[in-house]
Amino acid sequence: MFSRFSFLGIVVVHVLVLISVFFSLYVLGVIKLLPTNLNIVEWDAGWYSTIVSEGYIYKENIQSNTGFF
Repeated sequence: MFSRFSFLGIVVVHVLVLISVFFSLYVLGVIKLLPTNLNIVEWDAGWYSTIVSEGYIYKENIQSNTGFF
């Protein structure tokens, strides 16, 4: 059975491996763009941003942010 310390150690090792792989791919040029506030909004954060600024809006036959309700 895992103790709390060994579980935390496994999580820390996984996080460090992910960061090192990401950094290595960035240095090698495979990943060309680091996440910023501007480019991350292109994903689901854009939907959340419209909910904050406009509220939930439903219009028939077009995409709407009501799916995030």
